[in-house]
Amino acid sequence: ILCDYPTPSMLTQIVSEDILRREVIASYKNPLSGWSHNIGPMRVATEAMIGYLRVFLCDPNCLVELVPVDMAANLIVSVAADLAKIRQDWVNKEIEHISSFDGKTPIYNIVSSTQRQITWGEYLLNSLEQANKVPFANMVWHPELFLTESIIIYTVLNIICQELPAFIFDAVLSILGRQA
Repeated sequence: ILCDYPTPSMLTQIVSEDILRREVIASYKNPLSGWSHNIGPMRVATEAMIGYLRVFLCDPNCLVELVPVDMAANLIVSVAADLAKIRQDWVNKEIEHISSFDGKTPIYNIVSSTQRQITWGEYLLNSLEQANKVPFANMVWHPELFLTESIIIYTVLNIICQELPAFIFDAVLSILGRQA
């Protein structure tokens, strides 16, 4: 039942991280507005805005689910408090219709929005527009990003836009006697 995980706690940690981590982005307010640990969609946008990432394999029309990290943390705390209250009420028999409470854990959900959903293409385009308005101090290249669903096009563009320029840059630095 533990698959390849040595302990139950490691299995539950990995499962819980997989449930929450995919959609988590920079914070909305706490601890600081925009705080991030460079994971997920934020890392893709940041690498593109700096100029490191030139080609990205994705469906630009696919919806991206973005939830600020502080809101995800607030949900976890709220769920814990709610479940503690439910369990305590049940133990104390304070629930009016005790027969309606089956003892199962309720399901909680947090999503970014159903009114204004955003696609990967829109998200990355908006990020690049911001990078052009207010450039990073440590940019390595003009921010431009090619999005493609085709693995063949991705491979060709990756060689042309990322690997070949890096190889040439490293060669020039080697000729000049400097380290890359």
